[in-house]
Amino acid sequence: MKSKSLRNIAFFLHRYLGLVAALVLIIVSLTGSLLVFQREIDEFLVSQQFGQVISCPFKYPSLRTK
Repeated sequence: MKSKSLRNIAFFLHRYLGLVAALVLIIVSLTGSLLVFQREIDEFLVSQQFGQVISCPFKYPSLRTK
């Protein structure tokens, strides 16, 4: 009887500790993916908001840094 109770406690702990660990790993994976693709995501969002952004040379030579 006592071993069955210990077994149930072990299963309960194993289940919920596993779920908590999985949740932490999912959060770490998602934030890591966002950090890896930050430049691409930023470029996509800027192009969606402002259209294609094209860099052009300075019109005024006095504004160029030497």
